[in-house]
Amino acid sequence: MTGYVPRWPFKFGKTYREECDVCLSDFLAAQNQLQQSEQQAQSMSRSLPSLCPVGTDDQVRDHLNNFRDRSQHSSVAGQCIVIVVFMSLPP
Repeated sequence: MTGYVPRWPFKFGKTYREECDVCLSDFLAAQNQLQQSEQQAQSMSRSLPSLCPVGTDDQVRDHLNNFRDRSQHSSVAGQCIVIVVFMSLPP
């Protein structure tokens, strides 16, 4: 135990025990709400159909290698590039 009380800096005017009880109950309620929202998001994502790739792993690898080789010789080199691989829904 470290003695750390979540959200303690924002509470004033009560005894230590009362403030700890309030802070911990607020923290645990927030944690519970976060877990519920995560479970809801997971159940929603599981209910969606799986995606099918539009290209094979070899094709994606080749495209990424070509992009890397081209970008090493251009002004893009050294910058962070985000590459999105599109997938289609099954028919």
